Amino acid sequence: MESIKITVTGRVQRVGFRWSVVSLAQRLNIKGFVKNLPNGDVYIEAEGPT
Repeated sequence: MESIKITVTGRVQRVGFRWSVVSLAQRLNIKGFVKNLPNGDVYIEAEGPT
């Protein structure tokens, strides 16, 4: 199992970006969460098989 923390900065596509990340994670059997930060960035924590 491997885990990663990512912060996406710059121009992020509102709610559509978040849902596309969730959809991809489900297909790849990756667990975790995604949240919008107050400054407009998106924070992701994910864990899945290596």
